Parts: sequence; structure tokens; C-alpha cells
Amino acid sequence: MSTFQAPDAHGIFETDVATALRKGFYAYDGATPDDRQSTGFIAEGQDFISEVADDATLPPWMSADHFAEYVAAFSAGGFKGPMDWYRCMDLNWSLTAFVQDRKISVPAAFMVGERDPVRHYSGQHEAGLAVWLTDLRSQTVLPGAGHWIQQERPAEVSRALLDFLKNHRSSNSHG
Repeated sequence: MSTFQAPDAHGIFETDVATALRKGFYAYDGATPDDRQSTGFIAEGQDFISEVADDATLPPWMSADHFAEYVAAFSAGGFKGPMDWYRCMDLNWSLTAFVQDRKISVPAAFMVGERDPVRHYSGQHEAGLAVWLTDLRSQTVLPGAGHWIQQERPAEVSRALLDFLKNHRSSNSHG
């Protein structure tokens, strides 16, 4: 995430949009072999694109037509806007400092792919979710799934969301 905070971080993605997206989808997909999946850490002298093998393929759930839609959208809009989210992390923290020690008390659900590379550097926080989410109704790890769980496992994600909403509605029924 800190790599994406550099003012020019989006440049390497915009040089070859199709390659950047193909490598990004591949590196974080649950179907990518262990020895080729990203760890989320970038070696010194490398960048997000160079870390991924040139022969990276599209994930099994990504059709050529769907991929072309991504390429068209990012070719038109670029990567600067999406990466600005990472650049604003300190600003966002400062603007929300007044809630830093507050717990979230609304009904919540958490879902992550078992093979999501983000878990390499953030996964240790999963065990403490219930401390901060005081009404955590479910915590689901999708076996074999990577970072793109809504695309890798749409039926399972949709079912979990609908079950969460159904159970929340049932628990709030007044007769």
C-alpha cells in the first residue's frame, strides 16, 4: 500500500494497461499457484508489475470480453484516481481521528479469501475483529479464494451476503 502512495505510482500501470491489469488479477487470484502468487511485498528495485511473471494469464473467472471492459475503463480513466485512495490514507486518518477508539456496534459480517495475499500483512488483525466489531455476526474464510472473492466465488459471496441480511432482518422482526 505504501508503494501506491508515491505521486507517480500510477505511471507504471498506465504504460501498458492490459499488462498491468492481467498481472494484477493473476498475482492476487486464488487459482494462481503458490510459488507465483504475490505476497503483497515488493522487493527492492522491483515494482508491482515487474514482480509478476510476464506469462501471467487471466484468472479462470475472467473472460476475454470482461477483461476488455476493464482495459477500456482504465485506459479511459487511468489509475491515478484509484491510487489516490492510498495517497489519502494519512489525510483520511486525520479527518477521522475523532473516531479512532470507537467500536463499531452495527451488525457486521467479514469475508476474506483464504489465499488473499493481503492476509500476509493484515491477516493478524482478523482474530481481533470481534473486539472492534461488537456485533460481528459472521466471519468467513473462503477456501482457496484469493483477493477477488466477489468475482472468484460470486455464488458463495452472494449467498453469504443474503444470509447475513436475512438473519439480520429476522433478528429485528417485531412479530
